Amino acid sequence: MWSDNETTTDFLNFEDTVESVVHILTRKDLKPMSLGLFGGWGSGKSSMLRMVEKKISETDDAIVLIFDAWVFQGYDDARAALLETIGSHLLEISQSDPSLKTKAISLLKRVDAIRALGLAGEAGALAMGIPLAGMFARALEGSRDMIAGEGDREDFDAVKTASKAVASGAKGILKPAEAASPPEAIDAFRKEFSALLDEMDKTLYVFIDNLDRCLPTNAIHTLEAIKQFLFMQNTTFVIAADETMIRHAVREHYKSFDDRITTDYLDKLMQYPIRIPSVGVLETRALLLLLIAHDDQIDPSRETLSPEERSALQVFMIERLQQSWEKTFPTVDEMFTAKGLDALTEKRRQTLRDADQISGLASEILATAPTVKGNPRIVKRLLNTLYQRKFIAQRRGIPLNEAAILKLVIFERCAGERATREFYRLIAESPDGKLPFIAALEAGDLESEFPEIWEESRPFVVEWAKLLPPLGEIDLRPAVYLARDLRPTQIGFTGLDEEAQAAFEGLMIAERRSSAVVQDIIKKLPDVQKPAVMDALISKLANISDWTKQPSGWPGAMAIAATDDACAKKLTTFANRQITGTLPRWMSRSLKSIGSPPIFNGVQP
Repeated sequence: MWSDNETTTDFLNFEDTVESVVHILTRKDLKPMSLGLFGGWGSGKSSMLRMVEKKISETDDAIVLIFDAWVFQGYDDARAALLETIGSHLLEISQSDPSLKTKAISLLKRVDAIRALGLAGEAGALAMGIPLAGMFARALEGSRDMIAGEGDREDFDAVKTASKAVASGAKGILKPAEAASPPEAIDAFRKEFSALLDEMDKTLYVFIDNLDRCLPTNAIHTLEAIKQFLFMQNTTFVIAADETMIRHAVREHYKSFDDRITTDYLDKLMQYPIRIPSVGVLETRALLLLLIAHDDQIDPSRETLSPEERSALQVFMIERLQQSWEKTFPTVDEMFTAKGLDALTEKRRQTLRDADQISGLASEILATAPTVKGNPRIVKRLLNTLYQRKFIAQRRGIPLNEAAILKLVIFERCAGERATREFYRLIAESPDGKLPFIAALEAGDLESEFPEIWEESRPFVVEWAKLLPPLGEIDLRPAVYLARDLRPTQIGFTGLDEEAQAAFEGLMIAERRSSAVVQDIIKKLPDVQKPAVMDALISKLANISDWTKQPSGWPGAMAIAATDDACAKKLTTFANRQITGTLPRWMSRSLKSIGSPPIFNGVQP
């Protein structure tokens, strides 16, 4: 099985990007800096973050800290959590130097006071020129209204509350002789922080991960803490996140949907945006090959490569990907000539041939299928399903080879739940487990009739049929047995991982498509998971018999359809089949709102 955790082992030719990032980070003339590593769900941004961190850690003048923003979600103030984590790390490495230790302890005391005061964000934003939110923003707004003679009781209470917070919270943070205004408190922290770093004479590198998993407010507070408190000459921040999610967090936190303002805000907080390289057919094939070759459990009958041989294969493949602009993907015979692979035993050569065959069969469709798009995390999960099914097949003496199982697993992932259920239902009902229309498709007969429900995924089905081995002439009933639970295929037969499952459950109970909760779910849902969530919703809607009123699940389905053309087509196709007679007025209005009303019984609603 393959771990879903981040890794410092490069299977995707990230090396060039990693080296360029390290080059930027180590330039003294660019400090202080904040660099964003942007990539979608499962794209490998956490792994790239670890690769960069590993190289930076090898330099002599670096203090390196990894901060997982999600760990503190719901348990602590995000800003104070970041400050305290950094302060504690500096204290830990200062134990042998009394002067540094004293300064680090003093810095931590200020963090505790800042947490109690609540200065880490609202008042700090006022001092640093960052847009306001929360209590202090409301107080400022209220004071302006009162000055203009337009204030009311709410304005008065807001100003009074903020004033009390500053007056009571400031006690003890600064020395009695010092001013206790929020800007001066923040300035005092920054001076102590700067003095400590100057005395250490090293650069502090903070690597922040999982920021896009946090609630919008926590994500913004973490970013603002960097600018308000920590952005000093000897500091560098690297933030791995989904840019779409961070943009959503900015809009939600500041209640602004102006794209220019959002862009300006991100430019201010992350000076150097670096995007994770996209994964194409060659990268997907290399990933598949390396994953299979690196695993020693998928087939006990194989002789696995040694750790040194695996490393040699990885080096060879990455070097070849770096030359992909002028060279084709290497043949397996070329691999055998690589340094460290030229003395492979015949059994190990066969292991590599098998890995190459599987990767060659599946790479193109996995790189191009809308629900996969070469996503490394999804590719790993597909292989994990392959491993589990192959393990059961070997134990039960089931005559399905690895390639055949993988072909079926790919169908489940990419065609969706309803199409897969229909596929396996037809297999189970066939006397010999064979489906002639599959054989016809595999022979290139595009006019062959196949299940109507597959029409939604026709382009994929046509390409899938070209995959080897052909399945139309073999008994597929063992495949139904292997897939009887269907939960591991996509971590959930519906194609839902943990996050998407939560989205599905939220959308199923939603009463209004326009509700803030629904919109938040949609914005957080990765594009690659939207078709699978739509399939799950449609599966539930298919059980509805009374369409005179809007059923549960419809508003959620409409919310996805409004943001994804493929999902809109799925929903309208479903409605076209599900409804007979006159289209309910509520449904007609609903479908027209996304600009895609279907035709029912030949009559436009």
